[in-house]
Amino acid sequence: MPEGEGRGGAEREALITPEEMVLFPELAFANTITTRPEDVSKKEKALQWDDGVGQRKKRTRDVQANSSLFSYKDSKVAFQEVWEAVEAEIGRENMRFPKEIIWLMGAPGAGKGTNVPFIMRERGITAEALEVSALLDKDPEAKRKKDEGVMVSDQMVLKLLLRALLRDEYANGAVVDGFPRTHMQVRFVKLLHDEMHALRREYFKQGLPFRRPQFRVCVLYIDEDTSVNRQLERGTKARSHNARVLRGDHPKDGIGYKLEAERATDFDPDLARLRYTTFKEHFGTLVSLREMFTFTIINAMNPLEKVQEMIKEQFVYQSHNEISEETLDAIQKVPLMAEMKRHIRQDLVRRLDTYQARDPEIFARVVDTIACDFIPVIRQHAFGGEAVVVTDEPLFHNRVAVNMAVDVLTERGFHVMSREDKHRIPRSIDPETNEIEYCEHIQWIFRIRFPPTILRKFE
Repeated sequence: MPEGEGRGGAEREALITPEEMVLFPELAFANTITTRPEDVSKKEKALQWDDGVGQRKKRTRDVQANSSLFSYKDSKVAFQEVWEAVEAEIGRENMRFPKEIIWLMGAPGAGKGTNVPFIMRERGITAEALEVSALLDKDPEAKRKKDEGVMVSDQMVLKLLLRALLRDEYANGAVVDGFPRTHMQVRFVKLLHDEMHALRREYFKQGLPFRRPQFRVCVLYIDEDTSVNRQLERGTKARSHNARVLRGDHPKDGIGYKLEAERATDFDPDLARLRYTTFKEHFGTLVSLREMFTFTIINAMNPLEKVQEMIKEQFVYQSHNEISEETLDAIQKVPLMAEMKRHIRQDLVRRLDTYQARDPEIFARVVDTIACDFIPVIRQHAFGGEAVVVTDEPLFHNRVAVNMAVDVLTERGFHVMSREDKHRIPRSIDPETNEIEYCEHIQWIFRIRFPPTILRKFE
């Protein structure tokens, strides 16, 4: 049965892992959450706050959030209508979406304003984050509906978002803040991913730049009490700041002289908790995406440094997620450095023991050469942290001896690179033809690095 079809208020499969339940026990609701239409209606009437200083607006929510109201078939039809409309506007060959899209959600007070720029830097995304609320405010029709308290349909939100994602500045990546929030919008994300793959398959052989889509879902999570406390603290700071601005008590350089938004939810604990309840509903919808995409929950209750360490860890480069399947298949024969490092020490020990067992005479000569010829040069450059040994020792005409030297120095804690240098040297001249006869001269160059010795600290 397609997702959502005929399932109404039935419980979903558990989507929060046991490990996450240990870290975030409050997320247990996401495994069984259901939303009744009457609950949405009550909260819709109750949830109002100031969007700006002195400006009272009603926040409208999409009642289509209830999964029992729409089937999978409905969402597919709705998506296709929007997709075909956008395709007709710009042409199918121009439907080039960002390679990477990060779908972001944050609990109220989780620090999106601080952490989103950090996430973008980690992923090399330079275009500003796409805030769905801002897209709605910039569109005349959507803004009119919001101002009138009329529901903005999922299809309208999707159309505005698709148009924005197709802008040139988002070619390399985009962070989307505030989408998806409803069950239908979640299905839209899955359908968008399918369409992007279809475009890539269609145009790949033509050489058009339709890259493999990469979707990530990131949730900045804090618990309810922390969220409420941070919201109230933000309200207190905003009110204090605005009072100073209105008094004209501001820095001479003018920094921080703008009024900050004062939302009623930042002053009323009940409204702050209601905002968190809304976050939980949206999270319960969003978590189903972990079945298809990389899904990350960041514990934003930690200190900022720890939060950003977690972001770095979660958003590290992973080739299997980022490059195309064809490219990945082509390079699979080359091992990852991480895989090589797992046994690199054991391999070194094995090679050294093999040298001693099979070629003890050559091995002894290599060790003596290092002790007599290499170590004096290294000692001379101990303060620099790098020494270069150039040798024409015949011993190293045997490549095995070179390998022995590199391995012995490595075992002793040095970082070594070696290369062979060949050049011709004139040996004689034929008096009758004046032809020069050359001989080949071989040298080995060992570049040896090590921690420098510090004589005294810089003053």
